[in-house]
Amino acid sequence: MDVYRLLLCFVLVLTVYLVKEIHATHHVYEELKNVAPNSTQVYQYRTGYHFQPPSHWIN
Repeated sequence: MDVYRLLLCFVLVLTVYLVKEIHATHHVYEELKNVAPNSTQVYQYRTGYHFQPPSHWIN
């Protein structure tokens, strides 16, 4: 059991050591800032849920 704990600690320390160089980045795409949405994307009274079906889709 102690061998597994030691191995787990080693793997965790190694992972932290290898991953510490990764940093988040923020890319700003200037060409996409002024693009108007498609007419199919503009729903004035629709909620923002991605799984909401169109009105009366099953009736």
